[in-house]
Amino acid sequence: MENNNYKGINPYAVYLIRKKARQLMWEAGFKECDLDDLEQDLMMDLLQRLPKYDPERSQIQTFIDRVVRHKVATLIEAQMAKIRDYKRLLFSFNDLIEDAKGECTERLEIFDQAEYLRRTGNLSLSPSEVRNLSIDLNKVLEGLPPELRALCKRLETETITEISQSTGVPRTTIYDSIKTIRAILEKAALQEYL
Repeated sequence: MENNNYKGINPYAVYLIRKKARQLMWEAGFKECDLDDLEQDLMMDLLQRLPKYDPERSQIQTFIDRVVRHKVATLIEAQMAKIRDYKRLLFSFNDLIEDAKGECTERLEIFDQAEYLRRTGNLSLSPSEVRNLSIDLNKVLEGLPPELRALCKRLETETITEISQSTGVPRTTIYDSIKTIRAILEKAALQEYL
């Protein structure tokens, strides 16, 4: 597995880096395919810091040991960061789940995305609240003059610049129309759609 070639580099450094890279795979959740990359990260960090070595302050092995251990700690900290903590993965969306009828379905197919968004704080409204807001929004949009309703429809897929170029209407006029739409939505208490 020793694919990296370290000719001309201190043998103790090579030994220590290979040892620490293998330990990282077992202790911090890195995969075997990460081994060469881990070695290279450790070696690059050491080579960048080597010019700072002062033989009057310590032996070379001590310096190498401290630099490599510090980089290992940094790699572990990054690996174990809350967002990427491999231990927090309790299941896979591809796991097969047996339903009440005894049929197997992938977890992804029964996953309630709206519930997930609500629990993580990314969606504060329930599906029924979202549906009610959508109905209210449609009522307000139906009451808009045809040109404002058409603008709302175009804004779903086009930028203001694109609308201006394709219609010949100046952007400032489009911005004024958007201000009018905003005022109407705010009056109807539909700020969520702004």
